Amino acid sequence: SAALESLAKAQTSRLAPMTAPAAADNASKDGLSKDGTHYTVQKGDTLAVIAKKTGVKQQDIIAANKLTDPDHVVVGQTLLLPGGK
Repeated sequence: SAALESLAKAQTSRLAPMTAPAAADNASKDGLSKDGTHYTVQKGDTLAVIAKKTGVKQQDIIAANKLTDPDHVVVGQTLLLPGGK
């Protein structure tokens, strides 16, 4: 987990294209689902930043969204935040 946080911080300025995760298909009109809330990635966001903003652990975000490369999130991508705010 510390290694992932270190990698996420090192990659703050690096973004690469990635398709939106399947978890976003469960979103309702208000952004809520039975599994948590959804967060839309903003400019400058990394998983470390999103985790800090929302209080949801990076590992939980990675697992909920089945991210194959957690160092790459893109602006506009919707992420499921399990049990998040």
